[in-house]
Amino acid sequence: EVLMQHIPGLQIAESLATPTPGGHWSGGVAVLVPPGFVLKESLDLVQGRAVAALVADRTNQYYVVSVYLRPDKVRQDLTTLLRALVGLPCSDTRIILAGDFK
Repeated sequence: EVLMQHIPGLQIAESLATPTPGGHWSGGVAVLVPPGFVLKESLDLVQGRAVAALVADRTNQYYVVSVYLRPDKVRQDLTTLLRALVGLPCSDTRIILAGDFK
């Protein structure tokens, strides 16, 4: 909310953090789309771990994917993420993949 107040036209694609068995919160990712670009679609690929934003400028569109892999479950999270990426609706659209892969 604070960012949107200070950056008019900002759009946010997000996947909220998820609760852990210990009662804490883990994950949470976002893609911030600045003014001048259009957020066409937001897809929650893996709850709290990966969100895909279909972003367009005047001539192109592409996915920007923000990822957080849990350090103790990297293999499991990566497998789930890869399945979700294969299922993206526009399979011929370029993907920019960024995040925390430790």
